[in-house]
Amino acid sequence: MIKYSEYIVSPEWHAIRELRFQKDNYTCQKCGAKNELRGHHLTYERLGHEDIGDIITWCARCHNDDHYFDRPEATREMVIAATPITEAETERYKERYG
Repeated sequence: MIKYSEYIVSPEWHAIRELRFQKDNYTCQKCGAKNELRGHHLTYERLGHEDIGDIITWCARCHNDDHYFDRPEATREMVIAATPITEAETERYKERYG
């Protein structure tokens, strides 16, 4: 089984995520934002071998909101702080969580 933290920084993930972004015209499918985009998994059933329909484009805010509501014990601030936004934050995230 593939480790999520390794996969999410892989070239394979970035390639499928880019295809989804293109399909969604680089636009959040929840609110219409065009910046700080994320590839959100609708299912983890095929993690590492996703179909394009397994992913949707959301902005950081919508992505954080979704994950916040999935974890009622977490505060919104905890979720936002844990989500890499910039390239530098993504690198720090990879160093910390691998």
